[in-house]
Amino acid sequence: MLNTIDKELFKTIVEDPTYGKMILKALIFQILNVPIKKLRYINNTDGIIVETSKSYINIMFNSSDYSRTKRMQNFIFFASFYSDMAKMGKKYIQINLNYGNICDLNTDEGIVKYYFQTNDLEKLVSNISIIDVNVDNLRTECLNGYRNKYDYRYIFMFDLEKEDLKNFYPNDKLKNAFEYVLLKNSTDEALKKIK
Repeated sequence: MLNTIDKELFKTIVEDPTYGKMILKALIFQILNVPIKKLRYINNTDGIIVETSKSYINIMFNSSDYSRTKRMQNFIFFASFYSDMAKMGKKYIQINLNYGNICDLNTDEGIVKYYFQTNDLEKLVSNISIIDVNVDNLRTECLNGYRNKYDYRYIFMFDLEKEDLKNFYPNDKLKNAFEYVLLKNSTDEALKKIK
């Protein structure tokens, strides 16, 4: 994994004035399978919050520390945000991007969706969902043929070894924009030398 990718560098990349919105829209599309035409950032101290025409999306970047405790902390933040911003007709989605070890969660699934629902799976609140993207598990699902790696390439590019990034879909313009923004904002001198 790119050891320099942490929460702050993730935010710097997706908030880049030139390429950030393109990268974030592609990332969200690969998770929700919904095209994002318009995106607006909302100031936030923990994670990223964006507004689209139909939803508010809170994205939390977790590297090697996602556990039941972290999940609860992320949920508390999301619930507080929902309480402050609730508007009729909007959906509220929290995406937890989990890179590295997912401690004590006991799941082999790459993408897990959570809703507020009864035991009969009837949704009690239809406009709230939480999605865990467990990148190591997602990669395993791709390797085992359950999912197509290409469909999740923008998720995986945040988790590459620095020497692998250059050869990862080398003709993909968005990946190249990501690489440019990463190199421009990285403080890791070794990472900057992979040009």
